[in-house]
Amino acid sequence: MLLSEFHRLRIAAEDCETLEQYIAEEGGSLPEECYPADMSGDAPIKILTVIWKLAHDFNAPKVRQISGMTQVEFSQNYLIAKRTVEAWDIGERQPPEYALELLAADVVSTKIKEVVGES
Repeated sequence: MLLSEFHRLRIAAEDCETLEQYIAEEGGSLPEECYPADMSGDAPIKILTVIWKLAHDFNAPKVRQISGMTQVEFSQNYLIAKRTVEAWDIGERQPPEYALELLAADVVSTKIKEVVGES
């Protein structure tokens, strides 16, 4: 997912009070990669749910949690010092907003591949 697409969807999620409202408003506006080839399954709903959860608790620990990675895995995967990831998780520090947005967009892109692959 392009960063601009993720950003658009995250901002739209922030504007919606409920997940159901967000799905109703954005359900047909996902990038093509978010839909299985046979258009079956509930992949788009799962993807929108991930984005909505991120948007309503947009911080580094949530991004890492959604990624499903441990601190060490996240650190190694994104070439971020393990101590930095630890500091993010306990609230000592936060990454710059642009870095958090980039990390979240990449995590969501990975989730898209996982979810579409399940369908």
